[in-house]
Amino acid sequence: MQRCCNKKLIKFYFGQVFACLLTGFACIPSLALADIFDAPEIPKPLKSKDLKNWMKDLAPSETERVKCEQAFDVYVDQWELLRDQVIRPAQAKHDAAIRGGDVDGNSASDANEKDPREVAWSRAVASAYASIGNMERAMFSAMREAQSNEAQQSKVDRFAAARARKRASAVVRGVPLNLPSVPKGAQLAEEKLAAIDKRSCEWELSATPLVERIAAASLGEKSADRIEELKRKLITSERSAVRDIAAQLPPDAAQKYKAQFARKALGGLSSWSLLAFNSPDVLRRQLADANRAEQENKSALAKIDQWQQQRDQLNEAALDALTAENFFPEAMQDMNAKFAQMNASSIADIAQAANMPELGSANEAMPFSFESGDGDGAIDLSELGNQGGAMMFTSVSSSQIMGDTGAGMGATFFAADGNAMPEGAIQGAKTMMVITSTGDAGAANMGVSANVSMNIQVGEGGNGKMTPELAEKIAQLVKEKVGEQVGDQIEAQVGDQIDAQVDSQVGAAIAQSMRQSSGATDSNKGVSESMTNDMPQDMLGGMQQFRTLSRQDIEQLRLRLAVPEAHRAVWDSLANDLLQSNDEWSKNKSGPGNMFHMPQPGEDMAAFMKNSHERAEALAKLEEAWFDDLASGVQGLDAAQVERERGRRALVRAFAAVKNSPMPMPNIMMSRWSKVDLYAATDALPAQARAQVLPTLDACRTQILQELANVPDKLDAFNAVQMSAMKMESNADDAGHENIQILMSMDDSKMAELEKARKPLTAAWKAVEQLQAANVETVAEKLDAANAAFFRRAVRKQTHPEVFRTQEKVDGAIERIIALPALTPAQLQAVTALANDYHQRADTLIARSIEHTQRNDAAMTTMMEGSAQAQPANMAKQERAMVSTDIARGDASYDREELNARALRQLRAVLSAEQAKAAKVN
Repeated sequence: MQRCCNKKLIKFYFGQVFACLLTGFACIPSLALADIFDAPEIPKPLKSKDLKNWMKDLAPSETERVKCEQAFDVYVDQWELLRDQVIRPAQAKHDAAIRGGDVDGNSASDANEKDPREVAWSRAVASAYASIGNMERAMFSAMREAQSNEAQQSKVDRFAAARARKRASAVVRGVPLNLPSVPKGAQLAEEKLAAIDKRSCEWELSATPLVERIAAASLGEKSADRIEELKRKLITSERSAVRDIAAQLPPDAAQKYKAQFARKALGGLSSWSLLAFNSPDVLRRQLADANRAEQENKSALAKIDQWQQQRDQLNEAALDALTAENFFPEAMQDMNAKFAQMNASSIADIAQAANMPELGSANEAMPFSFESGDGDGAIDLSELGNQGGAMMFTSVSSSQIMGDTGAGMGATFFAADGNAMPEGAIQGAKTMMVITSTGDAGAANMGVSANVSMNIQVGEGGNGKMTPELAEKIAQLVKEKVGEQVGDQIEAQVGDQIDAQVDSQVGAAIAQSMRQSSGATDSNKGVSESMTNDMPQDMLGGMQQFRTLSRQDIEQLRLRLAVPEAHRAVWDSLANDLLQSNDEWSKNKSGPGNMFHMPQPGEDMAAFMKNSHERAEALAKLEEAWFDDLASGVQGLDAAQVERERGRRALVRAFAAVKNSPMPMPNIMMSRWSKVDLYAATDALPAQARAQVLPTLDACRTQILQELANVPDKLDAFNAVQMSAMKMESNADDAGHENIQILMSMDDSKMAELEKARKPLTAAWKAVEQLQAANVETVAEKLDAANAAFFRRAVRKQTHPEVFRTQEKVDGAIERIIALPALTPAQLQAVTALANDYHQRADTLIARSIEHTQRNDAAMTTMMEGSAQAQPANMAKQERAMVSTDIARGDASYDREELNARALRQLRAVLSAEQAKAAKVN
């Protein structure tokens, strides 16, 4: 685990705690990348955002739009039925057979025989693929019939063709299924743009049937030679279209466009592996990284340009051989040999010219060609906004990371600051994205990550501004570009695990984008549901500071206490005093500017733990004294309410004292019950109902404080064992930043001692969680049925906020619609019926999501504990549980998203255009 904090870099190696997370990875048998990307996958389903994009382009009438939406809704219902009744059962059967072998993932079948489970799964994929194709064709047919003119019908045909190629990308490998992007930089007349669009459309519509034949052959029993023959036909037709389009471009752009296609077309051939060759871009980067004078690189750069031209010429010759009527494989082998010889000779010549013998020696490039129409590997950003700019993939490296546990795993978008940049520029900023395969077929049992470094320049000359919205769009664009190469079964999501200090604009913007994603309002902002709580933000335990009362907290407290306006000045003075005391406490007790409270090199661990307790006690005394001042200094306050707020804050500190332990305890860190605030869960109840349960809430608070008091001593004993196995080292890097390493090593004796300390701690914390659950029911029993259901729902929102976020948009729309002044009785009745039906369906999906999340949390906790249960067999069992629940949560998330989108469409259909605009239901 590594976190960056200001000038200090802190590394933690909790071997005993985290080794279990790596156990499953270390013993994974090695598989070839080609096998991963060759495996057929179930196409990902269409989403409402696809429908929204189609309708935006189509601009149908209201009647036409409603018919299109109805056709899409039928498709979604069919997909969910197919997924639940056919795909997932077949996948579970397939995965169960795989996981029935030994813990190393070895198969029990003879390696020389066709594996029956793989045969069965391949047939299931083929059957599902055919069903999905029929469903989507029926949907597009209904959409086409709904259109009133040929222009709209032609657009629907193009939508259908694009989707067919996208669908085929899940099962077809080694051939481009789309034309390259036309260079955006070329200044073209309108007639040329129209000619390019017409030729592109002609190819898309004419080539789609051939693409579907290739997909069917890839899933069937066709011979490899027959499949390769069909692929050559597709490349031939695509090359013809590329040449026609290039004829409309300026000479330089035309050459780059054709060269780009050649690299994409040849890159997927098994006999034309780009992994064997360093690219000119790799050598250019190596020269740039050498920090040499421009004159020193001049000769070498000129030779690199010549090398690029030679490569392009050989690529064209190879395409000639590939698309020849009398094609024979030996011709490609000869071309491949010539290419290898030319590369070796050119690289040696360039290295000599640069006087860098090591130039070109390293090659970790993946066979991804992240390129746009300019052919230089850059992606034009002009389509994402009005600033222009470009994004360049500067390096791509891959690793096999998950083995038998890769199915359904998401990916995370990380940001880190790059080189020094001029004011207002993004140029030089580096961004890394981890891309993980999420296929449902053979690839579902492998995880492949690609670390992609990018240079992002926003605006011409880098004078633009990175915004959260642009950062989100860039993340999506990267996903699309990767998807073109390895199929759609990948994820490239924006996550929140970002280095603590990111000074560049791009890092800050992406960080803000992460925080704002999904409209989240809790500590897990910006994270997809499948990632939330898997790696909690309080993972670092006691290294994090106790959170003092902020100005916002104090303002909320003022509102709850109903401070009289006449005494506002006294309140504000006391509030400022507390904030100043908080600052002094932070500086004196944890050091100015530090993010974590950490033991220092040479500090005795017992002294460190004692200091941690003293910090907590000092904060408690400070806040208790402040509440005393409130009670005596601010007139007009309800004394009972002041004591209630004092108790609420004491409960927050008690939970913080346990969760901010010097050493991590997984079942405490990941506990969702520690997030429950029963008072807050009753805030939205009617005043009479809330007043009715306040005495019960106070009693529950007293009980949970008493139960929490049993935890610290046991936690200290557990921490002491771990800390006795720790060794701390400190050094400074070349930049003068202080590095602190904390190493942990445990032998059998120490593990036994740790296990002995763990048991009473686990029991004490379990008692806390059980009491929290019992208290929820105690409060609910004091309420009538409707308010009890509302209260329980509020508690679930606290424990599982991620499953409720997407519903907020629908709930807000319903509230705004009901508040419309001109809503007719018939409209109100229709909206009420839709709302009731929606909430009933949403609650069912939410309950399902929570059930799967709880299973995932339990498995994750067991894996992280490193207890006696953490044996390879049990670890594999927990990994399987996490994988299966992750898939199930992904399905539930899709269902909720589509239910939300459908509800908004149905609500809008009840309203007039003016009403929909007023209620912001678009």
